[in-house]
Amino acid sequence: MKTLAAEAEFVKTASPLLTGVAFPFIAIFPQSRLSFSQPSVRSLLWRGEIISHIYLLTHRQQHQKAACDSGQKGFLLPVSRLLISQQGDKEMRSSPRPTGWLLALALLLFSAGSVLAADPGTPVADWSSTSDQKAGSILIYNLYSSNPTRIGVENTRLSLTNTSATSRAWVHLFLIDSASCAPADTFVCLTPNQTVSFLASDLDPGVTGFIIAVAVDAAGVPLKFNFLIGEAQIKLASGQVANLPAEALSAISGIDPGPGGDISPDGTLVAIRLDGLAYNQAPRVLAVSTIPSAADGNTTLIVINRIDGDLTVGAAPVGDIFGLLFDDVGRSFSFTFSGGCQVRLLLSDNTLRTTPRFSRVIPGGRTGWMKFWIAGDGGGIVGAVLNANPQAPLMPSSFAGSHNLHKLTLHTEILFIPVFPPSC
Repeated sequence: MKTLAAEAEFVKTASPLLTGVAFPFIAIFPQSRLSFSQPSVRSLLWRGEIISHIYLLTHRQQHQKAACDSGQKGFLLPVSRLLISQQGDKEMRSSPRPTGWLLALALLLFSAGSVLAADPGTPVADWSSTSDQKAGSILIYNLYSSNPTRIGVENTRLSLTNTSATSRAWVHLFLIDSASCAPADTFVCLTPNQTVSFLASDLDPGVTGFIIAVAVDAAGVPLKFNFLIGEAQIKLASGQVANLPAEALSAISGIDPGPGGDISPDGTLVAIRLDGLAYNQAPRVLAVSTIPSAADGNTTLIVINRIDGDLTVGAAPVGDIFGLLFDDVGRSFSFTFSGGCQVRLLLSDNTLRTTPRFSRVIPGGRTGWMKFWIAGDGGGIVGAVLNANPQAPLMPSSFAGSHNLHKLTLHTEILFIPVFPPSC
C-alpha cells in the first residue's frame, strides 16, 4: 500500500475530537512507526506515515467519517502546519522543495477553510442551555394563531431551516391546540441548507397554540441533529405583533435506543429525556424582565407553554403557577393562577391578583418585572411576552415589542412522542 511520510503540527485541544476550531481538519491514519512530541503547550507534533488519502473534514462531518478507504481508524485534530515527504519515503526525509502536486495539496489544505471547514468562530456547545439563539434537535414555537374570518388581522408565518450543509432533516411537528391540548402532527423534510415557511391559516386554521418540532431519523426515532432553527411571525387581533425565534433544545448524547433504553418494547413510543445528559434540561423558572404600566396604554400578553408530558395522549397542563411581581424598587407581591397546556394572560387587575392590585404595583410612568414557576414538583415551561401600545408610533416614551421569556433555572423532565416513519 502506498504511504506518505509526514510531520504535522496540530493546535492542542482538550480532546482530539473537540470541535469549534475554524481550521481545516485532516484525518491521519498512522502506520507502525509514529511518535509524538510537545514543542509547546498549545501544539502537538506528530510524525509517522499516512495512507495516500487525506480527508478534509469540518466539525460537522467528523462524526460521520470514522475510517478511510482501507478501513483503518484514525484521529482528528485541527491542522496548523503540515509537511509531507516524497511518496513511499519510510525514513521521514522531508522534501525541502515539494513537487507541484504536494504544493497544490498544501495550498488546498490551508485554503479549504473557506469552502469545506466550519463556520468561523466557536460552535455553540451542545450542553448550552435552552435558547432561541442557537440551533437544536428540538424546537419550540411559543405561539401560533390564525382567525379564518380575519386572516389579515390574525395569522402566523412559521419558518423552519436546516443549517446543515451535508445532511437532510426529517422533522416531526406536533401542533398543540391550547383549547383541548390535543396534538395534530405532521412531518417536514428538508434537504441540506433548505428553509421552508408556511402560514398557520393553511397548516392548522382557526387554532391558537404552540408547536414542538423534533428531529428524527428515517424511522421516526429522535435523532441528534443540532442544526434546526426557526421562527414565528405573529399578528394578533388584540394588537400584539411578534417575531419570536423558536426555542432550541440540543441533543447531547441523544436517546438510548438499546434494550431497556428509551424506546418502548413495541417500538411505538420514545422517551426524550430533558435531563442535561440526553438533551438539554427544560426551563423551570421563567422571568419577564420588564413590564410597562397599563396606565400608559400598554397591553401586555404573557404566554406560557408546558413542554413535557406524553404527546400520544395530549400535552400536559401547566396547572398551578406561583409567581412574584416586583415593582421598580424591588418590592415583591405574590400571585397565583392556573391553566391548560398553554396559558395566555393579558396582565390586568382582574387577571393578576396581587395586593395591592397590578395597576398600583406598576402605576403610570413606572415599570416592573416578574418571575414564576409551576407549583409543587413542577414541570418544564417556556414562554413569551408580547406588548402592544397604539401610541408607540406617536409618543417617544411608548414602545411595543415581544421576546421569549428569560430562563432562570432548569429542571429534568421527560417528553414522550410516538414513533413512526416520516411520510415525506
